[in-house]
Amino acid sequence: MDFSHSLAHLPGVRPAFAALAAMAAMVLLTTGALAQMEDRPIPMPPAGETTPGSAGDPAPVTPPPTTPPPLSTETPSTPSTTAELPPTPPSPAPPTTPEPAPSAPAPAPAPDPAASIPDKENLLFLNTTVGRIVIHMRPDLAPQHVERIKALVRSKFYDGKVFHRVIENFVAQGGDPLGNGRGGSGQRLPGEFTNTPFIRGTVGMARIPDDVNSADSQFFICFVPLPDLDGKYTVWGEVVAGMEVAEALAKGDPPVKADAISNAELPWDKPPAPVAKAKEEKDPKDKKAKPGDKSKIAATESTDAPKTDKPEKDKKDKEKDKKTADSIPVAQPVTAEKKDEKKKSISTPRPSGSNSKTTTSSNSKGR
Repeated sequence: MDFSHSLAHLPGVRPAFAALAAMAAMVLLTTGALAQMEDRPIPMPPAGETTPGSAGDPAPVTPPPTTPPPLSTETPSTPSTTAELPPTPPSPAPPTTPEPAPSAPAPAPAPDPAASIPDKENLLFLNTTVGRIVIHMRPDLAPQHVERIKALVRSKFYDGKVFHRVIENFVAQGGDPLGNGRGGSGQRLPGEFTNTPFIRGTVGMARIPDDVNSADSQFFICFVPLPDLDGKYTVWGEVVAGMEVAEALAKGDPPVKADAISNAELPWDKPPAPVAKAKEEKDPKDKKAKPGDKSKIAATESTDAPKTDKPEKDKKDKEKDKKTADSIPVAQPVTAEKKDEKKKSISTPRPSGSNSKTTTSSNSKGR
């Protein structure tokens, strides 16, 4: 189909075709001019002459003729027929030992709890199944309690005793030989109450609630301040190291598996000096009796006599008891005849005299 006839009637189509045709003609002309310019050589002016209009232009410099290099008279070296050895490879470098990584700095040693305590003889170590608890005892607050606790520690009383009552945010209680809060050492202590408050780490003595003088061997360590106990329980020490150990004890009242005191010790203990005994008298055996002193000789012989066997001693004791029982009079019934005799003896007048009436009257009153 021929669309040119139909498109020619559309407005604006003819001007567009005319423009396209003009552009095509310009392209053809330009292409032909370029082709002619490539085929025609460009004339260069001779040396020293200038073309019109280039008077001020400098003359082109003609490069000097290049001469070929002279031929070498040396004969070319013939290639060597000997095989060349490959170059010696460099010796491998010795293996380098990696430098150890810088180690972490050693942790600082734990501070010595005894460094700031002047009276080290009052330091108590409780070595538990969790760790060590260090208590500074306070004889200035409770001298009798501290002295009693030291005596119990020296006798190994606290070794193996469990913490039978450990309540979070309250206390850890131990020192009971029965392990249920009802036992003790058998020696009660009077209350030594002060104004010292119960704060975290305070060590007090347990007691029966209704008896202020019933403290024995059970003690407790406070986890938090407990002002309700102030002035009602005896304060005898404070934890100076190992409070985190006390807080790590198994919890419960009682715990399912209670932690215990492995051993208690007084590292700087100064036990009291033994009481000097009075000079004992020499045994009488050592005293030599004089020839005429029979009493001392008899005493010496009695002490030197061999001891009797126990059965014989018991037999003699029984015989002695029998004799003693036989010597006690037995009450017997009083007969009428004996009553008459008694009346006669009571009413019998005394010999005549000034006091006969008095005697008779007294006898009559007795009847």
